[in-house]
Amino acid sequence: MKPKFLAVFVALMTGSVSAYDGFSPSEAGCKGVAKEIKRVTREKAATSSRIQGEWLDKQLQALNSKKSSCETKGFSTN
Repeated sequence: MKPKFLAVFVALMTGSVSAYDGFSPSEAGCKGVAKEIKRVTREKAATSSRIQGEWLDKQLQALNSKKSSCETKGFSTN
């Protein structure tokens, strides 16, 4: 396993995934979601790993769900 992939995978597993469990939109929680979607989209386009690509797809689904929840409550995601 490549060190860069391992570092990204561990960082995402420890931080991002738990952030979406039971998410309740708030101004602070919604800030930067759009930027994170762009970052994950760029990373997905750059990866050649099928497994990492699938994981990034799940991240994008969670982020888009979070963005939708934020926008429904009237919070900015920028």
